[in-house]
Amino acid sequence: MKDLSAQRKIEAQILRKKKKGIKRERFFGAIKQKSQFLVYIFFLVFLAYLLFYSPLFFINRVEVNELRYMDENEVKRDFEFLKGENFFLTDLSELREQVIKNYAFIENIYTEKVFPSGILVHIREKEPQFVAKNEQGCFLLDESGFVLLEGECTFLKANYSVREISGSDLENIDFFVNSQSNFYNAERIFEVINVLNYYGYSVKEVFVENQVAEFRLHDDRFFIFSFANNLDIQLKRFIIVKTHLDNENISFESIDFRYQRPVLVPE
Repeated sequence: MKDLSAQRKIEAQILRKKKKGIKRERFFGAIKQKSQFLVYIFFLVFLAYLLFYSPLFFINRVEVNELRYMDENEVKRDFEFLKGENFFLTDLSELREQVIKNYAFIENIYTEKVFPSGILVHIREKEPQFVAKNEQGCFLLDESGFVLLEGECTFLKANYSVREISGSDLENIDFFVNSQSNFYNAERIFEVINVLNYYGYSVKEVFVENQVAEFRLHDDRFFIFSFANNLDIQLKRFIIVKTHLDNENISFESIDFRYQRPVLVPE
């Protein structure tokens, strides 16, 4: 018979070795897991430092697109305080809204972050269209009657290549820079000028009284429209008359489109 006690001893030794191996594997496995965790934590800390504290991602450049009416350097100064701020943490939305309020000429503003440390500022400007003259002074307006600037009439007309609007209808209008005026006929005037320009008539100035507008050309001829009546119908009359004038080679001093049969004063 086999010595069962010796066999049991061998089996016990084998079992002890297996248990030691398992313990050793568990020990080194735990160390490996902890090491991986520490490496992961270290990587996260390093990444956080790199993204939020490293000078590599501090804003150091602000650029503004080319502007026609505004001073680019002045606009840049409104963004200069961002230099040194973190590229990722900087929120530009409130700043955009504030800058729009500061400048009458800004129609819209868009900011773009340029990785890793730059900001581009894109500005669309309002287009000056008129100089409105009343007892308050002279004011530069866009097509909707928004007040862009106040100044001397000759200076405004010369520097912005715009037309002057005057007349008694402007005397009760209050104009304040960087605000929307209640000169609601500005859009209608702009519409008429665009139609006249399309058909080759260049408007020099506009006189408005009792809702009647006289559009004087550079050659001192003029057209008359009424804002109290349907403007679209009057413009259609203009197009019909313009075709007739061209076909018949008729010269004129003025044409009044307030009536169903426009009144033409010959030269």
